[in-house]
Amino acid sequence: MFRPSRSRRGPDKYLPWKTAALIAGIALILLGDRLGARWLVWVAIGVLAVAVVLRFLPKDSSNGDSEPHG
Repeated sequence: MFRPSRSRRGPDKYLPWKTAALIAGIALILLGDRLGARWLVWVAIGVLAVAVVLRFLPKDSSNGDSEPHG
């Protein structure tokens, strides 16, 4: 069974980019729906896909911990 670690990992330096991509994607998809612009909805889907990819970027490991995790 998969059990994720609950230990603190430190601050996420990509959090502003992840949040901005999510908010921009949601705003674009709502605007595209309101205007009936299919191309804008596809752009919004692309922006949301970028937000998902940003989820998998590595965390900043410069918290002074020199031991390897494992």
